[in-house]
Amino acid sequence: MTTSVFASFGAFCEQEGLPGDTVRDLFRGDEVSPALLVALEDGMLTEAEFEQGFSEVLGVSPERLIERLFAGCGPD
Repeated sequence: MTTSVFASFGAFCEQEGLPGDTVRDLFRGDEVSPALLVALEDGMLTEAEFEQGFSEVLGVSPERLIERLFAGCGPD
């Protein structure tokens, strides 16, 4: 079990200067973002491809994007 992924996403947004619910809202309501996530989880995209695509949607650097998104997660 881990801490809330959405809290980690919120912390990421704060660090990147984005509104706190940006990642959550994109994964829930955007057409591109959920498709990128599903393709990553299904193995149709590499981590680098996901990071490049999602960073373009967010307007942030793709460097270590997955690591930055989940940096706030830990054991619960």
